[in-house]
Amino acid sequence: MALNPLHAWLGYASTFAVALPLALSRARRRTRLVASAVGTLLLVAATLSGLLRVEDYQQGARQALFVRSERIGWLFERKQHLAVGAALLAVVSFAAAVARARRRSVRDALDVELAAIEQRALAAVIGFTVFVAIVAVLAARTLRG
Repeated sequence: MALNPLHAWLGYASTFAVALPLALSRARRRTRLVASAVGTLLLVAATLSGLLRVEDYQQGARQALFVRSERIGWLFERKQHLAVGAALLAVVSFAAAVARARRRSVRDALDVELAAIEQRALAAVIGFTVFVAIVAVLAARTLRG
């Protein structure tokens, strides 16, 4: 069970960290890139630690969660899928940011497209991670009774 607090910490930290590039929108490109890397790494680590817990969840907490609240149980099932989607989209957003950074100061149609990909993926990541964090808190409160 030592993985549970680590998973929770990584999840909540990544929820805030993925939004850092938006908060630093006026900062230097390198600063935004580092912030994007940190957020992406935290989110991927949180997702991987959650995947390591799937067996424990399937064997114990899943049934207890559905018995206490079927609605929260189904939300938690969706949370797992959205967490994986958020991690994948965070990698997409980071890859677009890296591609833009490698092009230096070129402002052309490709740069505009890469910026749009980065921003749209980041918006989805932020929405997904906020949903995931809220459902995690609801599930924890439900299981504690």
